[in-house]
Amino acid sequence: MIKMGKIDSGCWFIISVTTLFVIPLLLSGILYQDDILRSANGEAYWSALGRPLSDFVVMAVGFGSEYVIDLFPLSLIISAAFLCVSSLVLYCRFAIKKGLSSGIVFSLFSLSPFFLQNFSYHFDCLPMMLGVFLATIPYSVVVSSFRPIFRIIVGSICLVMALSLYQATINIFLSLSAIEIIYLLYTSNIIKEILKKFVKRVITALIGVTVYMKGVTPFFLSKKVNSDLITKVDDPVKSLMHNLDRFWNIAESLLNNAMYMAWLLPILISIAGLTILIFKILTSKNEALSKIFGVSLIAFGLIVSIFSITGPFIFIDKTVVAPRVMMGLPGLMLMVGYLASVTGFRKTISFACAIPVMLSLSYASAYANASKAQRSLEDKVFYDIASSIPKSWNGKKIYIGGKISTNPATEMEFKRFPSLKWMVMPIYSWSGMIMLKYYNINANILISKDKLLKNDVLDDKRFFTLFDGVEKVILLK
Repeated sequence: MIKMGKIDSGCWFIISVTTLFVIPLLLSGILYQDDILRSANGEAYWSALGRPLSDFVVMAVGFGSEYVIDLFPLSLIISAAFLCVSSLVLYCRFAIKKGLSSGIVFSLFSLSPFFLQNFSYHFDCLPMMLGVFLATIPYSVVVSSFRPIFRIIVGSICLVMALSLYQATINIFLSLSAIEIIYLLYTSNIIKEILKKFVKRVITALIGVTVYMKGVTPFFLSKKVNSDLITKVDDPVKSLMHNLDRFWNIAESLLNNAMYMAWLLPILISIAGLTILIFKILTSKNEALSKIFGVSLIAFGLIVSIFSITGPFIFIDKTVVAPRVMMGLPGLMLMVGYLASVTGFRKTISFACAIPVMLSLSYASAYANASKAQRSLEDKVFYDIASSIPKSWNGKKIYIGGKISTNPATEMEFKRFPSLKWMVMPIYSWSGMIMLKYYNINANILISKDKLLKNDVLDDKRFFTLFDGVEKVILLK
């Protein structure tokens, strides 16, 4: 354990790399899609999504009474601090040997490329990252030193609070349970004690989720928000496969040459670490049954780590499918580095894990550049739209539909990192409707293009067309 007031080289590396990871977003400073709405009307609306603590935290930090306040860049800075401390908490608890090598490994938790979408929200990033921090607290050195009953109580409270900030933080909690299994197996040969600790984690998770589902969501979650399990639909298997396919499309977008170049060596070393760990269990003086349980726990931990990428969201019909909810990915990234550290080859591990660290930093810069280029184009397009609308449309019903094209600079970043397509979303009818409010133009979403059949083209430009007639229509393209 690192003493209070003492920060070693591993801690400094985690702090430095996490800071570098968010700097590109700090410099870009663009409003994300949901931010456009909140900046226009000041509504929180998180409670209706089952996230009542998000309302409280954002209102409290911004000293707001009726409207949420855009605290960027302060919100991003505080969010980065929470993520950084989360990685430090894990480093202090699980690092096999403190130092620069372990710091590089545990920095991987902060560097999930999907965290970038969470950080993109000016309003949401703070409660999201506070939720991540709370999900790591049950695994901290301090809480782990409590008596079993208090560990369960504190862990359950932290989990309920994390879920009330952002439901996807359950994926963080699950992924860290897999890390803990590997840690306990590496540091102890007493399989029975490890099993007891694992059961207590399961109990903590069940209590936390149950209290949240029965004691929080019934009072806050809007009936309009779909939260039905796939078991309640007519064809559960079809719904499950649909969710799997959509999540896999996002995960598959990460599989490119850059990922293979960065992660091949760490994965190979982690396989060696896994082999060493299994060999250690099989050659121990434990009984045969204990050895079987030990190897089974390793297998279960790996399964949990992979499952935690999507977590329980996979079992919700018409679930939210986006990189921001795939919060188990940092746990899986850390798992690879952590298994590699089991080998004990510190210099090799440092070199191997430094490569994916650099990839994540490059990814962050590419994401910020792609987002800024796209929003720059969109700002110009909507200024042009507002300037092109004739005065005769004043007081008339206006519709907007379609989607803006991708900026060539943004498209180039998509070629480098295909997964960015899931994170940089060009403005479409809904967000376009909000953008028009900044120009005091009230529009409705165009449901069907049939309305265009009776209309004449008033103005046809590169990124939009104005149709005049019975219906006044703005078609993005």
